[in-house]
Amino acid sequence: MGLTAGDLLISRANTKELVGSAAVVLEDHPRLMLCDKLYRLRFQIGTCEPEFLAFYLGTARVRGQIELAATGASSSMLNIGQSTILELPRLRLFMSNWTLSLQAISPFREFDYFGSNHGLDPGRQQASLSRSA
Repeated sequence: MGLTAGDLLISRANTKELVGSAAVVLEDHPRLMLCDKLYRLRFQIGTCEPEFLAFYLGTARVRGQIELAATGASSSMLNIGQSTILELPRLRLFMSNWTLSLQAISPFREFDYFGSNHGLDPGRQQASLSRSA
């Protein structure tokens, strides 16, 4: 039930700027329980590279779509449904053609998967996952 390296975590409830933010788990955490405010995506080998999908979710166009789809009574805590992620344009293309996607992302391996406009760095994200274990 814990987190496994390669899991893609997506925030399903957060502020407008952070709802839909994604991060890739870098190492196994077998005893760490997943918060109910996160979606976890696990991919079969050969279907999708989670780093690429995290990068895709952080692009300006996709961020805009996620923010438009977010709902909630309070602007300080918006929510997205699974369909918001699953119905994103080109998502199925990326998942079926992951080798092309991986080649496109390879120069950005060290990219901030939450999106550079949020001021978070990958080291901080990794540290926060490790501290929780």
